[in-house]
Amino acid sequence: MSRHIPRPRPCPRFCVRGLVRSQALWLCLIGLGLLVSPARAQVKRMVPLAGWPQEKIVSLAPLLRSTDIAVIESKPDGHLRQLSLFTFVAAPPSVVREVLWRADQYREYVQNFKKSIVSNNPDGSFDYSYQLSYGLFSVEGTNRYMQLPANQQMAGAPVEIRDVDPNFDYSVRRFRFEFYSVYGGTLLVMYGFTEVTKSGGMIAKVLEKVPTLEQGMALVAQSTLLLQVKRRAEQVAPVAALPAPSQSASVDFLADRGTVVLLRSQGGRLSEVSLIDRTPAPSQFISALVEQTSDWKNYIPSITQSVGAGAQDTTSMVDIEQSLPLLSFRTTYGARVQGRTMDMMGLSGDLKGARMRWDLVPLRQGGTQIVLRSSMQYDRASLVMRQLYKLEPLMEYGVNVGMQLVILEAIRTRAERTSGRPRPSVAFGPETQVY
Repeated sequence: MSRHIPRPRPCPRFCVRGLVRSQALWLCLIGLGLLVSPARAQVKRMVPLAGWPQEKIVSLAPLLRSTDIAVIESKPDGHLRQLSLFTFVAAPPSVVREVLWRADQYREYVQNFKKSIVSNNPDGSFDYSYQLSYGLFSVEGTNRYMQLPANQQMAGAPVEIRDVDPNFDYSVRRFRFEFYSVYGGTLLVMYGFTEVTKSGGMIAKVLEKVPTLEQGMALVAQSTLLLQVKRRAEQVAPVAALPAPSQSASVDFLADRGTVVLLRSQGGRLSEVSLIDRTPAPSQFISALVEQTSDWKNYIPSITQSVGAGAQDTTSMVDIEQSLPLLSFRTTYGARVQGRTMDMMGLSGDLKGARMRWDLVPLRQGGTQIVLRSSMQYDRASLVMRQLYKLEPLMEYGVNVGMQLVILEAIRTRAERTSGRPRPSVAFGPETQVY
C-alpha cells in the first residue's frame, strides 16, 4: 500500500510520553485539536448537528472538481457551533462508506498501530478501541460507529461517530457522514463538532492569543479523517469516477449560515484559501478598515506590529508582524487599492511571496459580502512549522484558515461596531434538518 496515505485520527485522547515539550510537537497536538484535558460531565449530551436539503448539497458538485468546501458556523460568543465539510470522491458511495465503516481494516494500510480492536454491540453499532504510537507520544481512545436510519435521498445509510470515554461528555466530538451519488462518484459530506476549548496548558495560551484558531483546530481534526477516507476509497475503487464538469456553483445557501471556506490544493499542498463572509455593515466601513493596515495592531489579536513603510507609486508599504506563542512572522507587504478591492503581496521578510486579496461586494438586501483570498506558506519561514507539517501535512489547512480567519473576523466585528449594525445570530431555517 502507498506510504503516503494519511493516518486515521478518529476522536482520540492522548497518552503523552517523553519529549512532548518540544515546540513542534506541542503545536502539532494543539493544531490537531487532540490534546484535551479530561472533564467529567454530570450528564452526557450530544451537540445538535444541522444539514442542508439534498438538492442544495448536490448542486455543489461542479465546484468540488477542484475545491474542497468547509462551512464554519459560530455561536454569538465566537465559539464553534458546527463545522461542515464537502468533497468529491472518485469512487462509488458503497466503496466510500465501506472504507469508513470497516475500522477493523485500518491496520492493514495504516502504519503505527499498536492496538486496533473492534467490539460489536447488540444494536448493530461497534466500538473501536485503538492505540497509535509515534515514538514521542501515542494516541489512544474508543469511538462508537453507528449506522443511522437509511434515507431514500442518500446513496446509503449515514454513519455517525462519537467519543466513547467515561472521562468525556459526548459533546466533545460528534461526526455525521452522508453519501450522495454524483457523476458516478460520491459527494461526501461530514457534519461535525470538535471541542477544543476545554484544553489547558499551551492550548489555552494559544486560544487566548488567537481565539479563532479553535475553528482551525477543529478543521484539521475533521479534514484529516474525511480526506483519508477519500484517498483510500479512490485507491480501492474498481473504476475511478470522473469528477463533475468544471462549472461554477453557488455557495450562497452555505453563506447564509456561516463563513464559507474554499480550499484549493495543487501538487499535494494547499495553494489557496478563500474565506467568504457576510455582514450587515456597509462596505465603506469595511473598506476603510482594510485599507488602514497600520491600525491592524490595535484590534487584530494576532497582529503585534503594523507600521506604514512609505509608498511607491500607487503601492503603499506596511510592516506587519503576526504572532503566536512560540513563533512569529514579520513581513513587509505592498498594498494596492482599486475600488472595493485591495491586493497585498509580501515583498520581503518571513512571508515573502505571500498574497492576500480583499473583495467587498454590496448585498442587495443591505450589508456586504467579504471575500478574503490568501496564499501563505508559513513553513518556509519557520522550522517549527516545517516539523509540524511533517508530523501532519493536513495541519496546513487549519493553520492557514485559523490565521486568516482571525483577521477577517476582527475587521468584520469592528466594522459592525463602528457602523452600529451588529451581526444577528443565525438560527437554523425551516428547511434545515437538525440531527
